[in-house]
Amino acid sequence: MVRYVIATDYDRTITDESLNLCTPLVNMIESLKIEHHVKFIVCSGRRMSFLHKTLPGTADGIIAENGAIIEYENQRVLLNESEGKRIRAVLEGLGLPILFGEVIAYVPNQFEKQTIDAIKDRDLNWSIERNRNSIMVLPRGVNKGQGLKRLLELAELKNAYTIAFGDAENDLSLLNVADMSIAVANADQSLKAIAKVITQKPFCEGVMDFLKEFFDSQPGAPGQHAQTNF
Repeated sequence: MVRYVIATDYDRTITDESLNLCTPLVNMIESLKIEHHVKFIVCSGRRMSFLHKTLPGTADGIIAENGAIIEYENQRVLLNESEGKRIRAVLEGLGLPILFGEVIAYVPNQFEKQTIDAIKDRDLNWSIERNRNSIMVLPRGVNKGQGLKRLLELAELKNAYTIAFGDAENDLSLLNVADMSIAVANADQSLKAIAKVITQKPFCEGVMDFLKEFFDSQPGAPGQHAQTNF
């Protein structure tokens, strides 16, 4: 029986500062999956094609495009794809260097106002999420937190204890739906304000330190870790 779900952002959370995936962390998670009945889910704003190329087989599930695309085993779900297509049709006419995924659009920060001005008066159900170098324009209600909730339903893992890690503003919804929310030391202040734990080390080192401390303490009540600073 699966006891824990580890759900993590990708960039600057399970990578180093140069965005290289942290191999020691991957090895640690492989061990945790066997020893503590863990499932590992990567939740990213990136496109699914990038994550397929970059992630090893360690990930049991992937949530891409900031929650819009969910893959778990042989199941694949797109959230609000039809509204995403309507948003795309408007944005394509702007002539801006916008990168489109299957559902959401990635707009460089310098074009935020121009983009919002173009869609705010349209009959579109849209929202934006801010990342480090861009904004993501996506159907309203699509976010990492909703993506994780849907994956847990698909995988019949709603009773598992969820541990979530993040670093940026678009991880707020992810941390809000988890049982244990952790912001890495390099995280945006908005994330640190709502996290139960802030790691002492940045990037993947902070994730590794927390996981080691947490699982070395098992068995025991998971809630006892909420006041610990890792």
